[in-house]
Amino acid sequence: MIYLFFALLGFLDPPFWGDGPWFLENLNLPPDQMEQVRDLHLQHREKVIDLRAELEKENLKLRKLLQDENLNERELLTEIEKISEVRKNLMKERVVFLFNLKKIIPPEEWQKLKDQFIERRNKGRFEGKNRDFDEEKPMRWRQR
Repeated sequence: MIYLFFALLGFLDPPFWGDGPWFLENLNLPPDQMEQVRDLHLQHREKVIDLRAELEKENLKLRKLLQDENLNERELLTEIEKISEVRKNLMKERVVFLFNLKKIIPPEEWQKLKDQFIERRNKGRFEGKNRDFDEEKPMRWRQR
């Protein structure tokens, strides 16, 4: 029973069982600000999950349209517009999250956070690893 509990924890994202989002680890924030950031992050994650699910559904619809023997250009273009709209909303949600996060975090901690984001984004780029391809499965895009 205990093994099952810990096995399930391995499948949960850190905000549900850890001390919060990964980026809070090195920041020196008072407890009330930490709580604000955790709440903001959970709201953001919920929206991103919904948007990613919507994007996946629209991609499936497009794939189905492309497999049809009688391609309908208008339907294809309409579906591409829907996909573009969802992607726009996903990007917008990420930017709004960062904007709201910046309102909570003091400037010196914000600079630390920016440095963390840059380090995380660049991790592997300068070590000879290609971050766009999965090391174990060459020529296949990584699942994100």
